[in-house]
Amino acid sequence: MPNFNFGTAYNMSGQTMLNPEDQLLEMSLCALAYGGYQALTVANMRHAGADEALLALLRTREKLCKWALDETAERIRLAYEPVTEQARVYLAGSEKSQDESIKQLERLLYRHIHLCLHPKNRIYVLAAANEAQLPQSLNDILPKALQVSFCDVLEEMILSVAQVKKQKEAAMLAASVCACVQFYAVQPELTKCMFMAKTRHEPNYAEVEDMLNNMLLRSIVANTAINKAF
Repeated sequence: MPNFNFGTAYNMSGQTMLNPEDQLLEMSLCALAYGGYQALTVANMRHAGADEALLALLRTREKLCKWALDETAERIRLAYEPVTEQARVYLAGSEKSQDESIKQLERLLYRHIHLCLHPKNRIYVLAAANEAQLPQSLNDILPKALQVSFCDVLEEMILSVAQVKKQKEAAMLAASVCACVQFYAVQPELTKCMFMAKTRHEPNYAEVEDMLNNMLLRSIVANTAINKAF
């Protein structure tokens, strides 16, 4: 299975070089992200040029959607293994300090932000953001994958930083991190307009990543301090 960050490859004639499964997955996620569940039909995928043999196995919208979501969940898991590896090793160790916990949290946040804001990953972020459009039987597949692959590690890192250990507060802060980063990935045009309105320059997304990382880190540290102002 290809890495989460790989983009679509084309040959010299401009035709896709994706294998049939990857091609169908990309088509399915685009349909879900931009048209919703109702847009993901076998007929629409056939019209878009999907592989007939695969479509014969996925005969209904629900089977096609579940297959696409399960494949995406696996790619999310693979993507976050290197993102969270250092944090997981640190959390499993016995030697911890406030300063080192903050450094580890900063690295984890930066890697998450970079993964989500990478243009080649946008379709995955958009699909994960559209759980409300899916039938109840399917709308927990991507949230569960993100919870296990990233959010659980983020919550534990927040608790490692926290001067007062509150699981509910860590969960709320982790949710806020995910929501904030998702905004920049899901609404890049609004981000661009807001940035240009004040700076008159195109956004430098490396700078945006750094500023977003620092803002989220400060928020977590401030909200988990003993002497916080509220």
